[in-house]
Amino acid sequence: MALEVQNGQGRISTGKLPLSFELYSELCKWMMEDKTSSGRFAHLFLVLSWNLACRSSNTKTIHFHHLSWTQDSLQIYFAHMKNDQTGDRPRDPRHLYCNPYNPAICPVTNLILYLLVSPPSTTDTALFPGDSQYNRYNKYLRALLDKKREYITRNYGINVEEIGAHSARKGASTYLMSGCVCGPMQQAVNIRCGWRMAGVTDTYCRYEAAGDQYCGRVVSGLPLFSFRFGVLPPRFKLETEEERDKLDRLIATLFPDLTTELWSIVKFGLAILALREGWLREKLAADHCIFQCAVF
Repeated sequence: MALEVQNGQGRISTGKLPLSFELYSELCKWMMEDKTSSGRFAHLFLVLSWNLACRSSNTKTIHFHHLSWTQDSLQIYFAHMKNDQTGDRPRDPRHLYCNPYNPAICPVTNLILYLLVSPPSTTDTALFPGDSQYNRYNKYLRALLDKKREYITRNYGINVEEIGAHSARKGASTYLMSGCVCGPMQQAVNIRCGWRMAGVTDTYCRYEAAGDQYCGRVVSGLPLFSFRFGVLPPRFKLETEEERDKLDRLIATLFPDLTTELWSIVKFGLAILALREGWLREKLAADHCIFQCAVF
């Protein structure tokens, strides 16, 4: 079989191709330009799958109580992964970081935009409620790739049939390890991706927040060789109790069923919307679904 491939018969690669960071960024841009709520769903699904470097099966099962905000990062926990079938391994958070320089690939920006269009419900704690969310995302992605087939072929030399939902995970892990010359340690990438490291490595090279935080900043697209790599997320400057109460009333009005876990996340999300409102109005159509939300 190898000789046949070498002689020009069949594909040289196996499985779906990894997304390059450039193509991932373009997909995010196209999804953000989509005026519909389906675009908000698919966009967040892709951004989370990339930033978490996880399988789509993990992305679709995220619930609100798996999310939290600590210091300068959004944290997401997984209760079950392929390398932890019995759920007895430590449950350590994956850190996701705001990228205020490129809102199209920023997980915090896209989470708040998704929540504005699809507000949380007290009856369903799933971030992506409903059945067959993987199929829904895959169908949207396939339609988008078909629409942009000629552009992708000409600019990236890729057959869109070789790109699928798993391409985000492959692309993110590749970008973490090979996309820069000073990337995270292999062990940190393995832990973030949920890969087992047999033997001594799996026993002694354990999770440490610093390693995962480095992974989170790299995969978010922040410029590694710039002071901007350490950027903090935007936040409101609230100096008085009255100002803090005003923000709390705004959040309670926008999200009457907001859970405790999401309160801090929404505060930072609204701050980045305030910072990048001009960018959003410049890049997106006036009849975009997000501009129908009360906050705008």
